[in-house]
Amino acid sequence: MRHFHDNTIRPETTFSVIGQQSGFNYLLSADMAPWYKKEESVELSMHPDLSFNEIINLERETDRSSYTFNSNLSWGLNEKVRLALNLFYNKNDPPREFLINAE
Repeated sequence: MRHFHDNTIRPETTFSVIGQQSGFNYLLSADMAPWYKKEESVELSMHPDLSFNEIINLERETDRSSYTFNSNLSWGLNEKVRLALNLFYNKNDPPREFLINAE
């Protein structure tokens, strides 16, 4: 479980299986991770004569989940030949809210 500063709690999961049977080796893993970040910043821009041009207040909020699946499979066909299959899948669900206030 992951606890965020706004007092929400979201599940975080990791699952792995590793094994070997005869000439077959395998590793399977899956991961789901929530992620939250909030940024506030102020940008000041100036003219070459050092007078202020504008002030921009930025608020960035990112609330996303990341899903990952990884697989490594290998078969030892004989002492000199090995067949390997590696798979990777990653998906990010990144809704984002972006606010700009120019003064």
